[in-house]
Amino acid sequence: MGLEPKIIFETADIDGIEIIIRAKELTPDVETIISKVGIEKATMQAYYNGAAVNIRLDDIIRFYRDGRDVRAQTSKNSFVIKKPLYAIEEEIVSPDFVRVSGSEIINIRYIERFSFVGGGMMRIEMKESIVAWASRRYVNLIKEHLKNASGGGVL
Repeated sequence: MGLEPKIIFETADIDGIEIIIRAKELTPDVETIISKVGIEKATMQAYYNGAAVNIRLDDIIRFYRDGRDVRAQTSKNSFVIKKPLYAIEEEIVSPDFVRVSGSEIINIRYIERFSFVGGGMMRIEMKESIVAWASRRYVNLIKEHLKNASGGGVL
Protein backbone atom coordinates (compact mmCIF):
# COMPACT_ATOMS: atom_id res chain seq x y z
CA MET A 1 0.00 0.00 0.00
CA GLY A 2 1.13 3.51 -0.80
CA LEU A 3 0.22 5.43 2.34
CA GLU A 4 -0.12 3.86 5.75
CA PRO A 5 -3.76 3.99 6.84
CA LYS A 6 -4.71 5.82 10.02
CA ILE A 7 -6.86 3.62 12.27
CA ILE A 8 -9.05 5.19 14.95
CA PHE A 9 -11.09 3.11 17.38
CA GLU A 10 -13.92 4.70 19.30
CA THR A 11 -16.55 3.24 21.57
CA ALA A 12 -20.08 4.34 20.74
CA ASP A 13 -23.61 3.65 21.86
CA ILE A 14 -24.62 1.69 18.73
CA ASP A 15 -25.76 -1.82 17.92
CA GLY A 16 -23.22 -3.79 15.92
CA ILE A 17 -20.09 -2.37 14.33
CA GLU A 18 -19.79 0.66 12.10
CA ILE A 19 -16.80 0.99 9.81
CA ILE A 20 -16.12 4.23 7.94
CA ILE A 21 -13.42 4.34 5.28
CA ARG A 22 -12.35 7.78 4.08
CA ALA A 23 -10.03 8.29 1.14
CA LYS A 24 -9.42 10.87 -1.56
CA GLU A 25 -10.50 8.36 -4.21
CA LEU A 26 -11.39 4.70 -4.65
CA THR A 27 -7.99 3.11 -5.36
CA PRO A 28 -7.03 -0.57 -5.54
CA ASP A 29 -5.62 -0.23 -2.01
CA VAL A 30 -8.96 1.05 -0.73
CA GLU A 31 -10.79 -1.76 -2.56
CA THR A 32 -8.45 -4.27 -0.88
CA ILE A 33 -9.27 -2.84 2.54
CA ILE A 34 -13.00 -2.97 1.78
CA SER A 35 -12.79 -6.60 0.67
CA LYS A 36 -10.75 -7.63 3.72
CA VAL A 37 -13.33 -6.08 6.04
CA GLY A 38 -16.00 -8.13 4.31
CA ILE A 39 -18.21 -5.28 3.20
CA GLU A 40 -19.22 -7.03 -0.01
CA LYS A 41 -21.12 -9.53 2.15
CA ALA A 42 -23.17 -6.71 3.63
CA THR A 43 -26.92 -6.86 3.74
CA MET A 44 -29.67 -4.30 3.54
CA GLN A 45 -33.04 -4.36 5.20
CA ALA A 46 -35.90 -4.52 2.71
CA TYR A 47 -39.57 -5.43 2.70
CA TYR A 48 -41.29 -8.16 0.73
CA ASN A 49 -45.08 -8.44 1.01
CA GLY A 50 -44.88 -6.21 4.10
CA ALA A 51 -42.39 -8.44 5.94
CA ALA A 52 -38.89 -7.19 6.77
CA VAL A 53 -36.08 -9.26 5.24
CA ASN A 54 -32.34 -8.83 4.84
CA ILE A 55 -30.97 -9.12 1.31
CA ARG A 56 -27.31 -9.42 0.39
CA LEU A 57 -25.89 -6.49 -1.54
CA ASP A 58 -24.17 -8.98 -3.85
CA ASP A 59 -27.62 -10.23 -4.92
CA ILE A 60 -28.99 -6.80 -5.78
CA ILE A 61 -28.99 -6.02 -9.49
CA ARG A 62 -30.28 -2.47 -9.09
CA PHE A 63 -32.01 0.04 -6.88
CA TYR A 64 -34.65 2.09 -8.65
CA ARG A 65 -37.48 4.48 -8.01
CA ASP A 66 -40.90 3.01 -8.79
CA GLY A 67 -43.47 5.75 -8.31
CA ARG A 68 -43.23 6.73 -4.65
CA ASP A 69 -41.29 3.59 -3.67
CA VAL A 70 -37.60 2.79 -3.94
CA ARG A 71 -37.02 -0.85 -4.84
CA ALA A 72 -34.10 -3.27 -4.84
CA GLN A 73 -34.28 -5.84 -7.61
CA THR A 74 -32.64 -9.24 -7.40
CA SER A 75 -32.87 -12.12 -9.86
CA LYS A 76 -35.79 -13.54 -7.87
CA ASN A 77 -37.82 -10.62 -6.50
CA SER A 78 -38.28 -6.90 -6.16
CA PHE A 79 -38.13 -5.52 -2.60
CA VAL A 80 -39.24 -2.20 -1.15
CA ILE A 81 -36.48 -0.17 0.49
CA LYS A 82 -37.67 2.44 2.97
CA LYS A 83 -34.88 4.91 2.18
CA PRO A 84 -34.41 7.47 -0.57
CA LEU A 85 -31.88 6.69 -3.31
CA TYR A 86 -29.41 9.31 -2.08
CA ALA A 87 -29.31 7.61 1.36
CA ILE A 88 -28.72 4.22 -0.26
CA GLU A 89 -25.95 5.70 -2.39
CA GLU A 90 -24.25 7.11 0.73
CA GLU A 91 -24.68 3.88 2.69
CA ILE A 92 -23.27 1.50 0.09
CA VAL A 93 -19.50 1.65 0.02
CA SER A 94 -19.09 -1.22 -2.41
CA PRO A 95 -17.32 -0.27 -5.66
CA ASP A 96 -19.83 -2.50 -7.47
CA PHE A 97 -22.60 0.10 -7.41
CA VAL A 98 -22.83 3.22 -9.55
CA ARG A 99 -25.55 5.82 -9.99
CA VAL A 100 -26.74 5.91 -13.62
CA SER A 101 -29.60 8.39 -13.37
CA GLY A 102 -31.60 10.39 -10.88
CA SER A 103 -33.79 7.35 -10.33
CA GLU A 104 -31.45 4.34 -10.53
CA ILE A 105 -28.29 2.81 -9.03
CA ILE A 106 -26.96 -0.37 -10.65
CA ASN A 107 -24.59 -3.19 -9.69
CA ILE A 108 -21.84 -3.24 -12.34
CA ARG A 109 -21.33 -7.00 -11.84
CA TYR A 110 -24.63 -7.58 -13.63
CA ILE A 111 -23.85 -5.48 -16.74
CA GLU A 112 -23.76 -7.40 -20.02
CA ARG A 113 -23.37 -4.63 -22.62
CA PHE A 114 -23.67 -0.93 -23.33
CA SER A 115 -24.87 1.00 -26.32
CA PHE A 116 -24.92 4.71 -26.89
CA VAL A 117 -28.09 6.16 -28.34
CA GLY A 118 -29.08 9.63 -29.51
CA GLY A 119 -28.92 12.61 -27.22
CA GLY A 120 -25.98 11.29 -25.20
CA MET A 121 -28.04 8.57 -23.50
CA MET A 122 -26.52 5.18 -22.68
CA ARG A 123 -28.54 1.95 -22.78
CA ILE A 124 -27.23 -0.55 -20.24
CA GLU A 125 -28.29 -4.15 -20.78
CA MET A 126 -28.05 -6.26 -17.67
CA LYS A 127 -28.59 -9.88 -16.69
CA GLU A 128 -32.19 -11.02 -16.15
CA SER A 129 -33.20 -8.99 -19.26
CA ILE A 130 -33.08 -5.73 -17.31
CA VAL A 131 -32.40 -2.52 -19.20
CA ALA A 132 -31.21 0.61 -17.44
CA TRP A 133 -30.90 4.01 -19.05
CA ALA A 134 -28.08 6.35 -18.08
CA SER A 135 -28.83 9.99 -18.54
CA ARG A 136 -26.30 12.20 -20.28
CA ARG A 137 -25.39 13.81 -16.96
CA TYR A 138 -24.12 10.47 -15.57
CA VAL A 139 -22.34 8.97 -18.63
CA ASN A 140 -18.89 10.39 -17.82
CA LEU A 141 -19.23 9.44 -14.14
CA ILE A 142 -20.11 5.87 -15.17
CA LYS A 143 -17.15 5.68 -17.54
CA GLU A 144 -14.80 6.89 -14.80
CA HIS A 145 -16.27 4.43 -12.28
CA LEU A 146 -15.88 1.51 -14.68
CA LYS A 147 -12.36 2.59 -15.62
CA ASN A 148 -11.39 2.60 -11.93
CA ALA A 149 -13.19 -0.69 -11.27
CA SER A 150 -11.44 -2.44 -14.15
CA GLY A 151 -7.98 -1.19 -13.25
CA GLY A 152 -7.74 1.43 -15.99
CA GLY A 153 -9.52 -0.19 -18.94
CA VAL A 154 -11.49 1.97 -21.32
CA LEU A 155 -15.16 1.65 -22.14
